[in-house]
Amino acid sequence: MKCVIRWIDGLFRIIGTIAGIVFIFAILLDFANVVGRYVFHRPIFWAEEIVVYGIIWCVMAGAALVVWRSNHLRVEILEMFVSKRLVTRLRFMLLLITALVGLVMVTYGTQFVWFILSMDQRSTAANIPMGIPFAAIPVGFGLIVLAAVGRMARYLFDPASEQALDSREGAADEMEASL
Repeated sequence: MKCVIRWIDGLFRIIGTIAGIVFIFAILLDFANVVGRYVFHRPIFWAEEIVVYGIIWCVMAGAALVVWRSNHLRVEILEMFVSKRLVTRLRFMLLLITALVGLVMVTYGTQFVWFILSMDQRSTAANIPMGIPFAAIPVGFGLIVLAAVGRMARYLFDPASEQALDSREGAADEMEASL
């Protein structure tokens, strides 16, 4: 099981790198478009669409990374008043709910993407199939499901690594509080 968890961790590192590259490309493309528009009076007519679609993909990949790394925002006041064991169970249940909601989104998102592709709907300026930007939803939620299931497996089969992740969060929170 540790091998599978390491594989998922490696996959999310690759996804994070790709999302970072796409985000940098979007920023550079947007900057080039601004320069083209205001300096040369020749904007890149398809740039805004590509930037928006790229950022949508980055957001969905980032959401999955947040689930995998357990960096999402949460209200921790309840955790201060209950036992560590109950906190672990609550976090596990939250991951289970996240995975179930993600599966619903993957199912309906995939159906929607196929519908859009069957209509051959294309973007206005770049003329790309609209199924590509819309596919970010089922792909992103699929990655969220993978992250949630991977974290649940870590809770069950490698609780020490999950506790280390939780204590790392606590250390980050303490460091923020000291600043």
